[in-house]
Amino acid sequence: MFNYNLKQMKNSLLVILILTIIHIGCKTDSSGQYNYRVPEKLDDGITVGNCNEANIDSRYLSDTVNDIYRGKLW
Repeated sequence: MFNYNLKQMKNSLLVILILTIIHIGCKTDSSGQYNYRVPEKLDDGITVGNCNEANIDSRYLSDTVNDIYRGKLW
């Protein structure tokens, strides 16, 4: 039924987590411009990676977050 392997699922969950954190952060300041950067590796058991590893266009991610900042999506 679903053809996700474990790495793809982890990458998808990581992106969802990042977008959720960004969305929560958007509630506090809507004046800034978001530019994607690779998350810092903290050795806390959470695997981090860049957008390319998760097959996500970083420009699209930045544009989407900026649309959230501007209230265009929610």
